[in-house]
Amino acid sequence: MFQITVLAISLLKIAYAVSRPLFYSGPDANGYMPAALAFAELGYLSKEIPFLPIYPPGYPIALSILIRIFQDNWIYAAQVVQILIFALGTILVREMLNSYFTK
Repeated sequence: MFQITVLAISLLKIAYAVSRPLFYSGPDANGYMPAALAFAELGYLSKEIPFLPIYPPGYPIALSILIRIFQDNWIYAAQVVQILIFALGTILVREMLNSYFTK
């Protein structure tokens, strides 16, 4: 029942997320977006990637993969992927806690 509830809420979150670009509202979007766009355009070993000493490269690299796959719709894809990862993480944390603590 918990998994169904999490997935239902996630579907509502996805419906809301694809109705408008919420990605820009995050506090780090201005730093991650230029790096992700640069990774997608220049490659992963370029020395011209902005903000790299400040931000770790993992998230912009993941976003650059979405940019290459979804092109102009990458922001919506990023929002959906993040919601699904959060839902999966929530379900896995609950399962892990259930295995350690008795009901």
